[in-house]
Amino acid sequence: MKKSKVWKKTALAVTGLALATSLAGCASATSGKDDAAKYHLPKAKITVDAETPSWKKDKNKASLNWFFGWDWFGPGHFDTPVEKYIRQDTGVDITYKSGGDDKLNSLIASGTLPDIITVDGGSPLVKELDKVAIPLDILAKKYDPYFMKHVADPSIVKFYKSADGHLYKYPNFAYTKDDYQAKDGLYGNEAFVVRKDLYEQIGSPDMSTPEGFLAALEAVKKLNAKGGDGKAVIPFGISAIGADSVGTDAWLADFLGIPTVKDGKLYDRYTDPEFVKWMKVLAKANRQGLLDPDVTTQTDATPKISNGTYFAYASANLNGDAYLFPAWANSHPSAAYEAINGPSSKEGSQTVALSGGSIAGWTRTYISKTCKNPEKAMELVTYLASEKGQATNYFGREGTDYTMVSGKAVFSDAVKDIKNNHPDQMDTKYGFGKNFSLENGSYLSKLAGIDQYSTADQQIYAWTVPYLSDTQSATAFMDANLTSEDSRNKEKIATNWAQTFVKILKAKSNADVDQAFASFKQFRDDNGNAAIEKSRNAVIAQNVKKLK
Repeated sequence: MKKSKVWKKTALAVTGLALATSLAGCASATSGKDDAAKYHLPKAKITVDAETPSWKKDKNKASLNWFFGWDWFGPGHFDTPVEKYIRQDTGVDITYKSGGDDKLNSLIASGTLPDIITVDGGSPLVKELDKVAIPLDILAKKYDPYFMKHVADPSIVKFYKSADGHLYKYPNFAYTKDDYQAKDGLYGNEAFVVRKDLYEQIGSPDMSTPEGFLAALEAVKKLNAKGGDGKAVIPFGISAIGADSVGTDAWLADFLGIPTVKDGKLYDRYTDPEFVKWMKVLAKANRQGLLDPDVTTQTDATPKISNGTYFAYASANLNGDAYLFPAWANSHPSAAYEAINGPSSKEGSQTVALSGGSIAGWTRTYISKTCKNPEKAMELVTYLASEKGQATNYFGREGTDYTMVSGKAVFSDAVKDIKNNHPDQMDTKYGFGKNFSLENGSYLSKLAGIDQYSTADQQIYAWTVPYLSDTQSATAFMDANLTSEDSRNKEKIATNWAQTFVKILKAKSNADVDQAFASFKQFRDDNGNAAIEKSRNAVIAQNVKKLK
């Protein structure tokens, strides 16, 4: 789940910081006491042990408020089967609240924090929430030691621990080195796909080299084939070009196996010879009329995929595009899209650097210092982060909503009917995945297997598996320490690159491409790139150390 948001800081942040500092000061005043006493934690109501999750022993009930930091998250109290299962197992009744950073800032400032809080990992309030949260390791020691011993991933704990040695938050969708080594339940989010019927008509050629790539596109152009909308097939399309260049250079650099970090420092992908070479190939394709003529102006390429208008398409966000492929495949099964090796480096070498996510994850979940029942809150976090809670939250009750077949969770016929024929009712009727705050993507994906994807998408996702590489963990949070000036310069450089990318595609010659690259690099130098890289490399060095 990759998210990209622009976060607003308000004057309330100053007030929130003051409160956080005050709370931190209160805690330090009792530094002579044990950790539990520092946070004024009440005595556990049950006898805890590290081999049994406390929710299985504790039959007490509790009502807790859980804040999700997005305006789009629907607040309220839910009575779906999944919510009822969670209540039955843990004794906790959850009332969901939601809002953006401004609303959460107000809650911090007023001292009326919800019991549990989940925010986007990119929120500027992450650091402030560390100051108004009770460390999970302290809560677990007192109320539920099963969490630290059997639930929390040691690699994630090591990466997310603060300088004081405590774990204040836990992420979702965080993928570790072990996940990548296992490659069981992990799939890539990028793919090069072609229309099967046209690909076979031109002899299923090798498209991994510049020569083979251009020749295949030219051969398809000569077929004069039509898409589902009756318009001529466009040989090649890419995702819309944005200010952050997602769908352009990121996809191309990943397919070429160009590293993001080399020798412990951020690697300049823009000057890599293979990247420059293939950018010239894309420019040549455009000159020859093989690239979508609207690529530099369109904001949405989805109709051309769902209509089969593209012969070849570079998907930089497979999770976002996956619903489009079935739309075409269902009506044109012999012309379905399939993944093949597209542009690669070193004249035909295989793809080596597709990302399946990183340890950075997506969200951060906290238990606040003002939580009215920290014991039950910790039990709930343990439950939802555990394999038992994961399965319940995403598949329901075993034997009722799903059964286990050869290690995979298979929905009942009733659930399958809703999923296949009334997918819009899945959330309201069952509530699967409503609370995504502690989702272990790798475990759930392994549990669901390749059948989690539609038939039309399965070959594409399966194709990504051998090429997965953890290309992002070392660069996690690399912009966390940028100054305001650095951040402004970063945005200017990103915007300039998007403009440069368009110039390159429209270049009349290789010399024009070289000039566009030279101008971009000069723009970077003139706009504080050295300071940006210095800050980023300091964070990368810390990440590399944590990841060992």
